[in-house]
Amino acid sequence: MEQGWYTVLIPEKKDLTAKGYLQQLIKIEKRVFPKHESMASVFEAELRKRNTCVAVAVVNSTEVIGYILWTRERSEGKIVKLCVAPEYQKRGVGGRLLDTALGCLGALESQRGVTGACERVMLQVDPKREAAVKLYASRGFCQLRMLADYYCKGRDAMAAELIVGTS
Repeated sequence: MEQGWYTVLIPEKKDLTAKGYLQQLIKIEKRVFPKHESMASVFEAELRKRNTCVAVAVVNSTEVIGYILWTRERSEGKIVKLCVAPEYQKRGVGGRLLDTALGCLGALESQRGVTGACERVMLQVDPKREAAVKLYASRGFCQLRMLADYYCKGRDAMAAELIVGTS
């Protein structure tokens, strides 16, 4: 999916390593998230799970600038991680990645009521990450509850969901 200066791809899992994407994902993860929020040490294990999917945003077909991980179990999707390199934030990359995952889950507004679409999509986000909270709200995610000490002591998470329904 071309977006002018970058492309969003949904690579085969085997291609993540072959094309050098995996190491770039891990580097971005370490740059963006503090150690207690980082998935860097479990990234490969997460990707080995049958129901885990990934989309990457790339420049010049090789440089990864962001990614999104999501899963699906029956009629429920979950956004596991959305990450954009700091120098590319606030340029629409995160929104495009989120829309890609929601599209794969059948959770875009235009897909509501379509056979095989998810009924809801869940996520957790640090409420202090205001840009992320705003992005999720713009796509229809609503806060469910706060999860105390989710990331570490003193770092809560906001649980949110998108009800896809049939509207």
